Amino acid sequence: MKTAENMALPENNWEGFPLSFQQQQLIKQTTRNSPQYFSATYSLSGALDPNRLIAALSTLINEHEILRTSFRNVLGENSDVLMVINDPYQPELIMADGEPSDVNPFNEEEAASACASLTARERPLKAALYRITADRHTLVISLPTASLDYASADAMMVALSRLYAGEAGTSSPIVQYVDFAQWQREDFPRKLPLLMSSPSLLCVCLSNSSPTARIGNAAP
Repeated sequence: MKTAENMALPENNWEGFPLSFQQQQLIKQTTRNSPQYFSATYSLSGALDPNRLIAALSTLINEHEILRTSFRNVLGENSDVLMVINDPYQPELIMADGEPSDVNPFNEEEAASACASLTARERPLKAALYRITADRHTLVISLPTASLDYASADAMMVALSRLYAGEAGTSSPIVQYVDFAQWQREDFPRKLPLLMSSPSLLCVCLSNSSPTARIGNAAP
């Protein structure tokens, strides 16, 4: 009989955190052959500096743990999936000319292959910048479905625009998503059906912002 004392654990240094109720459902849907990545598309206008965009993305990833979170069976293949927070990183920005529909690096086959690699799991945010004209671009950001949804995608663009413009981060403390998930489980264990049907809460750590102007026209 296996016990906690004699059961061999995988040799890794991952520290896992419980999922929120919403993430649990999304992970279950993923195991039913649902897309593993959520892609958000943004239309950008004005002159654009790719290096500044990468720097802004890097700062955003550093500030918000959910943007560098992977989802693993930390205690073995048959264990529960947990959130694993990776170290901050600079994302690769794929650049191409034309519309995203003409050159799409995030098709399902490539996304599935990318999810399988260790590097992709440790650096989950993927970004591609499409140059349509000199002052018109389309930015595509992809993250695991348990990290990004429609509401948080809007809030992420607001925060990214401010960072690109050289503005400091939010003045109020950032609520990290693992803290929200823990609070949810501690305070609402008996309200699971209500929470499961509630509006998306994945934007909790990015929601202290308001709409902003065009990213390409940010001040130097």
